[in-house]
Amino acid sequence: MKRPVLAGLIVLNVVLLVALLGRVYHLPAAQAQGVGLSGNYLTAAGEVKGARDGLFLIDLENRYLHLLLFERSSGRIVYVDGRSLVRDLAARPTPEVRQRAR
Repeated sequence: MKRPVLAGLIVLNVVLLVALLGRVYHLPAAQAQGVGLSGNYLTAAGEVKGARDGLFLIDLENRYLHLLLFERSSGRIVYVDGRSLVRDLAARPTPEVRQRAR
């Protein structure tokens, strides 16, 4: 009679200890990327000039477009060129959008 009661009390103590440690000890939150500057860039991947893989990086704060190419032979990413979106879009006015007849 005493053995099952003692075993039950030991199991209960272990469960209570685990519950207490679970409430007190927290693992630190993992963050893969800081949230401060993550909204300042947009990326788009695509094929450039028919045969090369490219990455377009748009810097929203400075309004600048960067082109990076992946060289398959060396496995490197190479910066190719950049363009000012403000200058490019100011040179060509936006076409008018006509309203549809309802």
